[in-house]
Amino acid sequence: MNAKTMDSAVQAFHVRPATMWKMREKRSFDAHDVFEGANPPEGAIIDFWAKTKPDPKDVKIAILDAAGKQIAALKPAGIEAGVNRVVWDMRFDRPVPATPQEIEAAERSVAQGGPRQNLGGPIVDPGEYTVEISIGANKSSQKFTVEEDPRITWFSAADRAKRRAAINGLVEMTRQADALRKKFTASDASLTALENAWKRPDANKVPDNVKTMAASLRKSMDDMRPAFAGRGFGGEQQMSAEERKEMLSRPEPAFVLQPIVNRVTQLINQIESFSAAPSRTQLEQIAIVKQAIAGAGQKIDELRQQVVKFNDAMNAAKVPFVPVP
Repeated sequence: MNAKTMDSAVQAFHVRPATMWKMREKRSFDAHDVFEGANPPEGAIIDFWAKTKPDPKDVKIAILDAAGKQIAALKPAGIEAGVNRVVWDMRFDRPVPATPQEIEAAERSVAQGGPRQNLGGPIVDPGEYTVEISIGANKSSQKFTVEEDPRITWFSAADRAKRRAAINGLVEMTRQADALRKKFTASDASLTALENAWKRPDANKVPDNVKTMAASLRKSMDDMRPAFAGRGFGGEQQMSAEERKEMLSRPEPAFVLQPIVNRVTQLINQIESFSAAPSRTQLEQIAIVKQAIAGAGQKIDELRQQVVKFNDAMNAAKVPFVPVP
């Protein structure tokens, strides 16, 4: 901090190396006696100067990798005139936005005293990075390093490359699975709205062939639902109280796989949680989930054809509706 800095519109200060500490969650039977101080922020601590309070829309804080490619964007709650601080959690931007249910679950975990759940993308590798802070047309940047936990001495470059390749593959699978989920959810929600509209007292009479096709389409969607939505998610949120009660009264299946996106996310979390190449079992699970995504894509294509036929029938009845996935 000096006179030149204070006269600058924006100035990023030196960023000390950020260490990727591997912490173990440990709580004993300590009742209410928890004596602990606040730890430093976890991640790269970025301090910068702003001469005047900027409009939030004029502020951009980006993290670049060694090749100069943006890998993360930071969104501070607010920036004041003077010295400001943001913390980068050493993660890539999330490949797909968090769902409202994921955000709610993370907030509930913190409110109940549990750990803060990760809503970001995969963790980065140690190396050199750059923070670039822009306020309007003014820009300032600083290079800094991310360092491995000094206790981790066995993680070879070859094994690290294998882990990164596996995670990158899973990130792409996340995008694919999320795109399929959005297609399913849009058609499912529209069909639910249509079915509810038919139940209104003032609804027009629906031809029997259209009702039959709607029932067949509903069965197809219900059969596909576990691949895209966990219980209480997706189209079920548009259910009436009676429909939800009936759904919850059904016997729970002996075993239900997590939705595909959740399975991919769990694999990413598992693989990045330890310092080694992916295990044989994890690689096998990646192949299984990849196959599940391909199968889900095929079912979405079949659903598309079914929806097109249904829409043709709806058009004939002068009430077109369900979007093609």
